[in-house]
Amino acid sequence: MWEDQAIHHLRRAVATMQRNSASFAYCFEFDAKSQSIQALKGTRREYRLFKWICLCITFPIFPLFVVRGIHLATVREGRDTAMMFVTYLATMVIAGFLPYSWFLIRAQAAEKYVSFYQATISLERTLHDLLGHNLQDFKIRNVLRTITAFMHHLFNTIDNVVPFLLFAACFSPSINPLYVTLNDIRHLEERYHPAICAVFLVLTGVPTFIGALVVFAAESISVLISGYGVACLYLWSLIIIPPDRGAWGRVRNSCGGRKNYWGKVRNALAEGRLKKVGTLEKTRNQQGKMRLPFPISIHIYKCLRILGIIHSEIAHDLVTTCLHHFFCVTASTLTLYFLVVGFGNDFASSHSLFLRCSCIVVVIFCVLVQWFTISFISKGSSASRLFLERMYKLHGGGKYERKVVRSLTPNSINLEVMGSVETIRDGIQAKYLLNYFSRVSENTVTLLLGIH
Repeated sequence: MWEDQAIHHLRRAVATMQRNSASFAYCFEFDAKSQSIQALKGTRREYRLFKWICLCITFPIFPLFVVRGIHLATVREGRDTAMMFVTYLATMVIAGFLPYSWFLIRAQAAEKYVSFYQATISLERTLHDLLGHNLQDFKIRNVLRTITAFMHHLFNTIDNVVPFLLFAACFSPSINPLYVTLNDIRHLEERYHPAICAVFLVLTGVPTFIGALVVFAAESISVLISGYGVACLYLWSLIIIPPDRGAWGRVRNSCGGRKNYWGKVRNALAEGRLKKVGTLEKTRNQQGKMRLPFPISIHIYKCLRILGIIHSEIAHDLVTTCLHHFFCVTASTLTLYFLVVGFGNDFASSHSLFLRCSCIVVVIFCVLVQWFTISFISKGSSASRLFLERMYKLHGGGKYERKVVRSLTPNSINLEVMGSVETIRDGIQAKYLLNYFSRVSENTVTLLLGIH
């Protein structure tokens, strides 16, 4: 159902990774004939250069950013607010990039990524061939449009808006973390001519800008597979939900409250006519909702369960995906703090405008990521529970069918580091989104009151 968009975003992510590194350092390439990606061999020059960049970011770049962040936290007098915000945010972005890079620099792990992504696409195509293409009712079409729009805006922001902000930060003499650190150590602006300082700014800004683009490209392609898994599980869980009995004609008599079974007779006659013309044992109600046979429904449900297992596995291999709540809470708290502090500065200054724009983009990005992750995972779990509930109502009269339905648990993709018994049984709930907002507000207020 969403496989065409999945291939489009995968091709875009691979092209972005190659473009950001000027086609010198990447780990995947797209095959136009097979419409799939291939992991590069370990002997390829591009893959070795990509490994070298990831190792350089791991050490010494990340430790230097950590030390610089600690130094800025202890000595805050006379520091530019925008520079501090960029340094802290860059440290956190690199910390999230490290597990992704450690996964992608292993050839077997890169092959695993390709295999899982292709398996998801193959599953969707198989389900299309099994159920046909005219399955989308009004609700499913709305969900499909919502997911497509979210993915489009998310990756469009990463590909277009983020590079613009990175360029402004990397080539600003008062914001670029590497140039500011070098200036604090060597006192460049006091010892050299402004033209020489501009040369140093370019020498530090170009590698910083290219490295940041590589980091965001790797994070984008790593996040894509988990987003695709969540969307696929939710959409197909909605499709296989059988219609409620009331929608099939079983209504209550408005006078005496007795059950009217004429709907059953009408459906039986309709089913008999369908069998006579040689159609499969699946019918639709007047709203277009399809009622699948019991074996097909259970088979698809178990396939979706396997889908949830493999996407949970690769999410735990990527590590950072399972820490999405921690990173979003930390980034949102940091952003809101500097946004409040920035209102005390000159409103018309370029640094203040850059700080406000960056903070707004980061806050919107974190809120949307948390909303999509928690909302659609919880909706997928709710759809699975609704499927089991209606299947039990429809087929609970048979001994075999009742045992099969009772043995099933709700499908869910576990994007958490540790899963509780409640999460395993019922899946993630929508209340986790409220926890995100409460923690961000509490941490921001505590940080403001504690420092000021």
